[in-house]
Amino acid sequence: MAKSKSRSRNPKPAQPPDKLPLPKATSIAFKASGSNYQNIGLIFERYLHFVENRNCDWDMGTYSTGTKKSDTAKSWNLNRIAEAQDQLKTTWTASLPSQAIARWWHTVESQHATPFKMSPTWRFVVGLGDKTALEVGFTFHRIYGFPIIPGSALKGLARAVALWEIAETLGVPRLSLSQIKELGDKKKTPLQELDDWLLKSDEEMTQQKKFNLDETKKDHMIRFRRIFGTQHAAGEALFFEAVPAAAPALEVDVMTVHYRKYYEDKSDPPKEPPSDSDSPNPIPFLTVGQTPFWFAVGWRGKTLDEQLLNQAVAWLTTGLKDFGIGAKTAAGYGYFEKVG
Repeated sequence: MAKSKSRSRNPKPAQPPDKLPLPKATSIAFKASGSNYQNIGLIFERYLHFVENRNCDWDMGTYSTGTKKSDTAKSWNLNRIAEAQDQLKTTWTASLPSQAIARWWHTVESQHATPFKMSPTWRFVVGLGDKTALEVGFTFHRIYGFPIIPGSALKGLARAVALWEIAETLGVPRLSLSQIKELGDKKKTPLQELDDWLLKSDEEMTQQKKFNLDETKKDHMIRFRRIFGTQHAAGEALFFEAVPAAAPALEVDVMTVHYRKYYEDKSDPPKEPPSDSDSPNPIPFLTVGQTPFWFAVGWRGKTLDEQLLNQAVAWLTTGLKDFGIGAKTAAGYGYFEKVG
């Protein structure tokens, strides 16, 4: 008796992703709009297309593209978003996003800020760890849908640079990864202890006297606390979100986890060492290409202190050039250089 051919339990769908998690009428209206997309961020967050297999399950898995080739719904969606953004380049100067950026200029100038332009040396991605149907995130402007770098992220970057400078001035040691691991979760590193100390009130800092401070060191710490604030007073510097200085270019990249079982194993030591028998897991994600961005730092103190404002800008610029912003800086993403 001839053996019947086995069938896959979850065969690949034979058509591109076309299922929208929306009411039927809304889905029909959206598809009827063709490729006339204006808000790219809205597509990323609400209008992702899923594939449907023969078990009627919706997912972001693979589908057949014909001639024995296949693709994933994740990659299909991200490429569609990048293409939609590319189509907006010809109308960028007259678009709503461009007008929103013009209003951004008026806002930052009213807060004593002088915008400066920097461009990524390669690519950058902010918000990669956000939870989405694509497993990877991305930060778009909530209303207009163009890529931004949140002001909170920029303030954190500038503050990290300033903290490292103070630590070096005070002789606070830098620990290696092995030394940090030996401390465990319960004991703080010297840098964390310094950070906590700088957040205290003036009275608490005076009482503790952790360091021998000369006038230069005291001035450095006062500048830090005035710019970034403490637990008892808000910082006087305003770090605005960074916005595109030209039509943004979105590019799809791929990261591949080669030893998934090893990295997911939380036991110590791992039960299973990294092995070539493990299947690589390609994960596509969205990035911003070499698009110049506007950055700005304003001042909300009662009296404008130009020296402190310039110091805040210098710390931010150093961070963008030497520390990088966003995810995967160890792989070369997120580093900027001055342009214009």
